[in-house]
Amino acid sequence: MQLRQITRAFRTSPRGTTATGLNPEIELIALRALGLTSSQYALHGINYPTFGANVAIDVGLANTFIISAPNGNIFTIDDPTNPPITIPPISVTQIIHITIANASGGPLGAVTMGPAYRPQAGALPAPADTFQQTFTFRRDLVTGFWHEISRTAADVPT
Repeated sequence: MQLRQITRAFRTSPRGTTATGLNPEIELIALRALGLTSSQYALHGINYPTFGANVAIDVGLANTFIISAPNGNIFTIDDPTNPPITIPPISVTQIIHITIANASGGPLGAVTMGPAYRPQAGALPAPADTFQQTFTFRRDLVTGFWHEISRTAADVPT
């Protein structure tokens, strides 16, 4: 398939997706041909952000983030950085999964989130020791907010 056809397929894909129906490697080539850098399109992978008072979420690196909390300190999940760009008529949204795993040996401190997140029920619950919870967010292309679309119903063993 010629690059022009790949580019046309990408540009005419349904709003809110990057799906062209092509092999992911070919789609990646098309994205690069359009001048998008690796921090501007979503990769499908897992990232383990460094735990600290602030946990960085770089959505240019992955779609799944596993935060392993080694202590009970309070921490904030920072607003995602490097979201996909939108160049009309291309609309690229992203869905991310954030897992909080409690490896502290006790209760976790409060889990807070940056102002770009819109969780369904306020603050995120902290999982019990040796358990985890996963939260899924979708980026709103108009506002830039990350709306929670699902979460585990209860703690899941790690």
